[in-house]
Amino acid sequence: MAFNAPRLRRSVLRALAGRPVELEDACERTWTVCPAGRGKVQPALFPDGAIEKITQLSPFRTWEVEEPLIRGGEVQLKPTTGHLLRNVHVVAGYLYCGAYQWQGGYGDSPWWLPPLPVEPPLDQATMVSTNSGTLFFGCLLLDDFPLELLGADLATNVSLLSKPSGHEAGYRALLGLPPKRVVQRTRIREMTFFVDPAYNASKIDRYRQLRQALRRHAPESACAGRIYIRRGMSGQRRVMANEADLEAVLVQRGFTVVDPMQLSAAEVTRLSLDARVVVSIEGSQISHAIYAMADDAALVVLQPPDRFCTQYKEFTDAMGMRFGFVVCDPGDEGFSVNIPELLHLLDRIEP
Repeated sequence: MAFNAPRLRRSVLRALAGRPVELEDACERTWTVCPAGRGKVQPALFPDGAIEKITQLSPFRTWEVEEPLIRGGEVQLKPTTGHLLRNVHVVAGYLYCGAYQWQGGYGDSPWWLPPLPVEPPLDQATMVSTNSGTLFFGCLLLDDFPLELLGADLATNVSLLSKPSGHEAGYRALLGLPPKRVVQRTRIREMTFFVDPAYNASKIDRYRQLRQALRRHAPESACAGRIYIRRGMSGQRRVMANEADLEAVLVQRGFTVVDPMQLSAAEVTRLSLDARVVVSIEGSQISHAIYAMADDAALVVLQPPDRFCTQYKEFTDAMGMRFGFVVCDPGDEGFSVNIPELLHLLDRIEP
């Protein structure tokens, strides 16, 4: 067992500072990669009465964020900024830089550390993990993958420990990204750290780069144009009580049911490449389609009433795609989608 000296050092320095120490306080230099701006987004499409059926938002979202996405109009686009930190210590999912601490990875940073292989110190590195991306597969593809394109040299990119994903290696190959280099206990003499928002001009460009890369590496498409992505039992439990009935109706309408938990990344891509309409329950599995679906695609999200979230509208807005949602009805055995209501929405949203 080894003592967590970086944590102790941070605690002492934080106490001496007498106030919270933020990233801006700890960094030696800050620069703007992409300035703030404004963008125009289309309103979401949804059935009458849908908003009234929402009982609770996702714990990671607020109405301040959701309302502009739902109603459309002008939205504020935050800047992407770079920060230079010196003498950074990585301990499991934590970064320590003097009195500054950032929990960006999966795992604890206890006072007494279990033994690990010695990692040599790094002269330079670019951190390409986000806190959400190390915890959720969807955010790994939405946020961490485009973040990797910001560094001047992909070879210097490092990531923190994350929850394992059976599809990550496959998507890295399809998107032309190198294998992840995970650091768990090391010192970095000079580290570049980016703060990247949901989207702006820079992130849109990087999304396009990744979508183009996928088309260079993807197998030949077997997509019929419309897909339903099954959530399955992965991640946080979200049970649609009438999912079997829904799938039967969608198949009659020409949809292909894609079950990522039974398929490789290449197989999922083959079934979803250039899909014009994507339907799925709200959740990380939607990210299986973000780099594959057509440029003019429509995404329809089936929302649990107690976990409403339009995170993927930020992506569709960035890419000029269409977005709709149906809020499901609660029940003892899980929520249920109103199938006629969904079909009516599909009639409005399909190209």
